Amino acid sequence: MTKLTIKNTKKIILSTALIAVFGGALVACGNKSNDTPPKPLVEFKSSLDAKYVWDTNIGNGNDGQIDLTLTPAIENGVIYTSSYDGYISAVNATTGKRLWSTDTKLQLSSAVAVSGNVAVAGSLRGTLVAVDTSSGKVLWQSALPSSLFSAPTIIDNVIYTQTHDGSISAYNLKDGKQLWTQSIATPDLMLVGNSSPIIYQGLVIAGTSSGSLWGLKTATGEKQWDNPIALPQSGSPAQQMVDITATPIIHNDTLYVATFQGNLISFNTKLGSMNWQKKASIYRNIALGQKAIFTTDTKGDITAYNLKTGDKLWQATELEGRKPSAPLYINNMIAVGDYEGYVHIFNAKTGKYLTRVEIGGDGISATPIAAGTSIIVQTNSGTLAAIQL
Repeated sequence: MTKLTIKNTKKIILSTALIAVFGGALVACGNKSNDTPPKPLVEFKSSLDAKYVWDTNIGNGNDGQIDLTLTPAIENGVIYTSSYDGYISAVNATTGKRLWSTDTKLQLSSAVAVSGNVAVAGSLRGTLVAVDTSSGKVLWQSALPSSLFSAPTIIDNVIYTQTHDGSISAYNLKDGKQLWTQSIATPDLMLVGNSSPIIYQGLVIAGTSSGSLWGLKTATGEKQWDNPIALPQSGSPAQQMVDITATPIIHNDTLYVATFQGNLISFNTKLGSMNWQKKASIYRNIALGQKAIFTTDTKGDITAYNLKTGDKLWQATELEGRKPSAPLYINNMIAVGDYEGYVHIFNAKTGKYLTRVEIGGDGISATPIAAGTSIIVQTNSGTLAAIQL
């Protein structure tokens, strides 16, 4: 494992696995960790036939780097992946056959985003790279303000990024030319990772490491508003962290946003009012179902909240301490990976534990994705695997 060196920041960054350790040390200079110990795998009778159907290697994954979440992307039956050793790859979603693999010579630290015939990803040392989705040929490279940990967002031939120094930037998809950049102040202590920008009614909306949502004009980057989602509490510097590392979701004019050591909140975007707010500590991406929103929290619990009221519908505690990935909603089920490389599947309506499939690969930090009725996962060691439901 190589040392993770972040470009253009002197801030202290922590993985969520170390928050309890550092938090305790900052409070009392002690060395006792309050990190949740991993629960052993529960014994149960599987009630779902899920088959491990193929796998292929796509590089070295995240190379054991803390909290690099290199989630694959899928477009027209092809899966696109990035790995820390610089490879961007294309894989047939049905067969698992690797179509091409390009060595960008970069330490890739973000997931891939795809639009048309272009796939883009960012590096630890602040480079945005684009490749042709048909051949893997490198099309261009462009300088980023800092390290990129979140997936770029591509809308109307413009790439939007949020880098770890707090900058939100826009680039031309065709040639990589920077269109604008806007800096956001960051706290001295923050998590490894950032949320991806989302686009809504002419605004770039981005969650920040200080617990606020920013709204910027898509055309110019001009700041329109800055709304706090969670406010730091008293205590140690680690206990005051309220980073927004989960990408917000907008659905039917409702905005859902979550913070670390803060809240899960639903906003009515038309009225500009809050629908509901629930205390939560969330750093992984959230998932939307038909009637519920699904989260994995810092403790490892998987929770379903009613979309309209925020009421807790169910909570699965079987994976506490197992560092589950962000959830995938698929076919009325919820799937997550864990630190040992298992994929766990739950009933989305009831929270019933249905089955698990062992993939391995030094664990799964990346969010599973759907390919038809299959679950696709990328392991930390660079195995791309498919589970057929």
